[in-house]
Amino acid sequence: MAISSGLTIQGTHVQTIYTDFIKQRLLVNRNYQRKLVWTIEEKRNFIDTLSRELPIPLFLLAEVNFESSTKLEIIDGMQRFDAIFSFIENKYSLKDGFFDLSVMSDSQSRLENGVLKQKEPKLDKEFCRKIVNYLLPISKASTLTGPKIEETFRRINSNGKHLSNQELRHAGTLGKFPTLVRKLATDIRKDISDDLLVLNEMSKISITQKRLGYYGVSVLDMFWVKHHIVSPDNIRNSTDEEIIAFLLADMISANDIHMTAARLDKYYGYNPNPLAVESKELEEIETSLSRVSDEIISKNFRRVFATIENLLIEARKDFPNLLFVKSKGSSIREVYHILFMTFYQLIIKENKSINDSKALIKSMSGMGDDLFSKNQLREAFKGKERRNIINHVIGRIQEHFRERNSGDPINEDWTLEFEKILMNSITEQNQIDFKMGVTTLTNGKYNSDLVTKIAKTLSAISNLGPNKAGYVIVGVADNENDANQHKAHYNRKHFIMNKFRVTGIEPEALKYYNSVDKYLRRIKDTIKSAPLKPDRYKNEILSNIISRQYHGKEVLIFKAIPTNEPVWFDGALFERHMSHNNKVEPENHSAIYSRFFKRD
Repeated sequence: MAISSGLTIQGTHVQTIYTDFIKQRLLVNRNYQRKLVWTIEEKRNFIDTLSRELPIPLFLLAEVNFESSTKLEIIDGMQRFDAIFSFIENKYSLKDGFFDLSVMSDSQSRLENGVLKQKEPKLDKEFCRKIVNYLLPISKASTLTGPKIEETFRRINSNGKHLSNQELRHAGTLGKFPTLVRKLATDIRKDISDDLLVLNEMSKISITQKRLGYYGVSVLDMFWVKHHIVSPDNIRNSTDEEIIAFLLADMISANDIHMTAARLDKYYGYNPNPLAVESKELEEIETSLSRVSDEIISKNFRRVFATIENLLIEARKDFPNLLFVKSKGSSIREVYHILFMTFYQLIIKENKSINDSKALIKSMSGMGDDLFSKNQLREAFKGKERRNIINHVIGRIQEHFRERNSGDPINEDWTLEFEKILMNSITEQNQIDFKMGVTTLTNGKYNSDLVTKIAKTLSAISNLGPNKAGYVIVGVADNENDANQHKAHYNRKHFIMNKFRVTGIEPEALKYYNSVDKYLRRIKDTIKSAPLKPDRYKNEILSNIISRQYHGKEVLIFKAIPTNEPVWFDGALFERHMSHNNKVEPENHSAIYSRFFKRD
């Protein structure tokens, strides 16, 4: 039924929308969409509603152009779509069994092709047919643009109170401040992706309280949850983003302001009344970001965050157990804000660095018992009172900091940046590749062919398009078995982050090449002789090879440099498909060139 020139409402069978799903036509915009967070119980309850043929709310989609094709951007209904598709694909069961893949042609085809695997026991066929024949109420808009889509999302959810206050603030806002909050929050949570991605990829970065194989991110492993600053349920409500927003506001603001929910609303330009005038606070914080630059603010935030996280790792204690000894501590969120701003004052504003981390940890141990009374913490978000508490903490720990010398390395944001690259590889397999090392474990010989293949991989990534960049990282194992072989060979433990096992290059470099410098020189010599054209591309790769420390493991990073022309390897063109370098046949060279040289 068409109710306007750009909006239609119709019933669509589940099996029809599943076809759109497997053709990757359903798109998620993470600038405003909430995280994929429904529990198994919530999904099962929704499937039960379908099986009983009870009515459900409208799904709202917008037709948009994405990567030269028409997609359906999900404005409302992402959680429900995921509940349906993950049930069909046997990612979870109902009480009596799993969906029978044979009842629908698309799922049967994917079963036969090995894409899906039938789990047992199977549900009754008639029950499954009832699910796939359910008519979903779907509204499609063909004329909505980006801002209107986001405003529609906000209005739908604010009217129904489906979102938390922080999610309502963020929905439909495009300013520098909310964008910075969102980027930092996803980096810390590790549910990282591009702003736009197909729904098929969302499960890889979805958040769960249970360690289930098809979920990409465990809430129990998140910094905020591990350190009892935010509960798992409140991660779902984006309380972590609210914490980051308050910290950024405190960093940016010239004065010691009162931190209130109403003020945060104004920083986001959020007002339930769509006719309300823009707040002066919004203009002030956007102007401050423009003056200082959001990039510098981000680096400063990451630097302070990483410093605190690394101290907690060294202390081998969670946040409350380090700061509180006599009591369990209370208002941990406020305590974290105070400590963060204390470190910000010392590290960023006073340009100091930690002189003795062990002594600092000892000084912080039990500090909360003395400095953070309940009465004080009630005042922690009031301007002058907060400043007084911060000054007291500075007095307690500043002896363990010293003036930074000009030659001191600045440990800015590598920890978060590296984790971002790792997590991006989950949804961007064609732009990121990992190697455990460049030496064959069985014979201890340098593998020049593998290093040459790194050069080929970089060329294949760059050939994806003029703005495409990517990485090959040496020092990360592809799988648990390889990591365990590395551990047995070098007698060195690897560091586990999510599903990634970081082995580092030092054991290999020291055992077979005597030093990391000699190891790197050997690799560069091989890259220099790699058959890459043009020569300037090869030179840029060589000049952009860097090594970084990540939790005591040194990793080597090769960057695929964005280029304005195709890159040749050994007289051929390659392009990246998933984790493979595919040779482009001569008759298809024009397709590669068209990515770089588009006709007017």
